[in-house]
Parts: sequence; structure tokens; C-alpha cells
Amino acid sequence: MTLVNIDIYFFIAFISLCVLLSSMLSATETAITTMSKDKLIDLNKKDSIWQKKLIFAIQNNKEDIISSLLIGNTFINILTSALATSVAIELLGVETGTIISTISLTIIILIFAEVLPKTYAVKNPIKTLTKLSMLIIVFYTILSPISYLISRFVQFILQLFHLNQDKETYNTAKTIRSVLLSSDTDDRSISEKEIHIIDNVLDMAEMTIFDIMTHRKKVISLSKNTTLNDLQNIILNNYHHYIPIWEGDKDQIIGVLDIQLILENLAKYRLNELIKNNENIDLSNYIQKPIFTPDNTLIRTQINNFYKEDKKFAITVDEYGSIQGVITINDMFRELVGDIFQNSDKKSIIKIDKYTYSISAETSIKNLNRKLGWDIPDEYGATIAGLIVNKLARIPDLDESFDIDDYQFKIENQSNNFIVRVIIKKINI
Repeated sequence: MTLVNIDIYFFIAFISLCVLLSSMLSATETAITTMSKDKLIDLNKKDSIWQKKLIFAIQNNKEDIISSLLIGNTFINILTSALATSVAIELLGVETGTIISTISLTIIILIFAEVLPKTYAVKNPIKTLTKLSMLIIVFYTILSPISYLISRFVQFILQLFHLNQDKETYNTAKTIRSVLLSSDTDDRSISEKEIHIIDNVLDMAEMTIFDIMTHRKKVISLSKNTTLNDLQNIILNNYHHYIPIWEGDKDQIIGVLDIQLILENLAKYRLNELIKNNENIDLSNYIQKPIFTPDNTLIRTQINNFYKEDKKFAITVDEYGSIQGVITINDMFRELVGDIFQNSDKKSIIKIDKYTYSISAETSIKNLNRKLGWDIPDEYGATIAGLIVNKLARIPDLDESFDIDDYQFKIENQSNNFIVRVIIKKINI
């Protein structure tokens, strides 16, 4: 039985339906990529609650949904092309039918399945998603397993050829940074301080929490059996909101003490009398479950982890599970906007003369370069101490001097093999 013996109108209707489906899928794909979350506030009051929730759900899973729509759209376009070519060949012959089918179908798909629906979706993204929400559900439900398998296969290919996505992010960050810093000051619509904040955000594309964490040597921790008197001294002499609690030895962290919580509870009791008797306090009632995170975790990843866990404090560990330090959401905020307390900056960087400074070894190289207009290399370490130790591959002696690039370093203060302060002089000016 040939195609001519079958109702030709059925095929034309079916091809038209495929083109219609393709146009709707193209429109929804464009609407999803066009609409930002800020535009969701423009949802009409007449839209039902379930439609609004559905649109929010689409925005939160846009990558998976777009993948499913692309698969569906590709399949429909191929099917349309195959059917149209078969009908044209049966009616007009192989050569003429193939040419006519290719030209006509290209024009139809280009206008009615690409340009027209996408133009409409760009101008009306919310309306498009609202009207076509059920179509999205159907295609996503059917094609999401296939989309997942394709996504896994693509990730495998990327890893096989070492095509690291983070490197692309880093290159993009470098491009944005160069555009910002190369523009004339008078032409900028943002201030220098705002540019520094943007610069810090871009730096986070490549930085890990190891670069900004508080090292274990500086971490203040308490035993589970700490007395109230000792706890009071810790609270009065430090401004930490969270303190790790250990049992047995300092590497056995069992929880994190919330200082605010314990103060609120102790205020209800006879705190002065308890402290006077130097009684022990059971801290188990005031500690939270600790979060352990690898010290090579990207900062932006840890921010998302804090958000998901609804926490602000984590203990960093190395590849062997040994505790390396702690990281807080405040550390990340400080890396973003700088140290709010100017007194801290004055103590960490003390000017000796025009080209010489006494600098705390814990000072961030990136922040130091920004403050003084220097270009000390930071590929060997995020801090001055890290740079020195990694560059020399040893712990330098007190008063030892050495050069790193165009800078002369002298160890000013040292304690227990720990570099405290360094005198740095810019040379080759």
C-alpha cells in the first residue's frame, strides 16, 4: 500500500500538528531562558495559585526542563522532515520531491516553529509559561529520564577530555574583570569600592575555603567538661559566635557551641553563683551537630552548602579527615566586602616608609596588593605566611631576609615555628 492510497490530508494534518508542537516547545524554551525571577512579581492576580507555583518550579529546574524540551523538539522536527519528504517523494518523485520538501519545510519551520514563537515568547514569557505549563509537564515527565542519561554521557565526555567547566568560569571572570578595570574612571557608573566587591565575587570562582579559613592553630575550642568560669573568660575575651566542642582530645569534635543560645539560657539561672562555685556545665544541651567540609571545597559551593543546611559554621578537614580549621559565613562576607573594622586593617598593615611595611603574616595577598597597589604573586599561597612557606619550602628563621620577585621579605616576628609578622619592602621601583 502506497502513501497515495492513504488519505493525504491525514499526513498534512499530522505534519501541521508536529509544526505546532515544535512552535510551542520553542516558545516555552525561550520563555524559560528569558524570564528572570525578578519578573515573577508581575504574575497576574487572575492566574491561579497552582500556575504560579508551577512557574516557580519551572524556574528552579530550568536546566533539566530545557534539556527535555530540546530533546522533544529535535525529535518532532526530524519526524516532521521525514514525513514531509516521504509525502513529497510519493507525489512528485525523488528528485523534485526532495528539493520541494526541503525548501518548503525549511521556510515553514523557520517562520512558524522558530522565529514567530520565540519572538512572542521573548515579549510575553510569563503568559507563555502560564498557557503552556501542562505541555511542559507532559514532555518533562516523559523525556526527563532520557535527558538525564544524555547529561551523564556529556559529563563523561567532558571529563574524558578534561574540559573543566570551572576553567571556563574562570576565563569568563577574567574577561569581566578586564572590562571593568580597563574602562575610564569617568565613564564608570559604579565606584571603585563597588568594583572591588565585584572583583572579589569573580575571585570566588576559583578560590577554595582553604584560602580564607581560620587555621586550626588559631581556632578557640572548648572541652565538653569546661567549667562556667573558663567559659566566661572565653566569652569575655573573644567575639566568636560559635566555638567547637571536643571530647577526649581537640581532634575529636563532637559539636559546635552557640554562644548566644547558652547566654540566653544561663541568664535565667543564678549564673554568678554557679561561676563562684566554679561548677561544671553540661554543654551537650547547647551544642549543634558539626558540619565537616573538605578544605578544597570552592567558596561558592560552600555558600550553597550553608544555605541548604541553614548553618553558618563548618569545620574544615583534609583528604585524610584531619581537622585543618574552621570556616564561617562571616569569613566569606569579609572576603567579599573586606574587613568592616578599620582597626584590624591598621594593625595588620603598618607603614614604615614609602616602600616598606610591617605586615601580619595572616594578611591576604590579594587584599594587600589592592590596598598598596602591589603585585605580590598569590599562586603559592593566599596569605603572606603561605607564600613564604610554600616558596621557600621551609620555615624561615627570625630576622632572615630573602627576595620574592620585586619584594624583599624579612621575618620580623616568629612564634613556635609560626610566622607572625613580616617586613616587606618593594624593590626595583
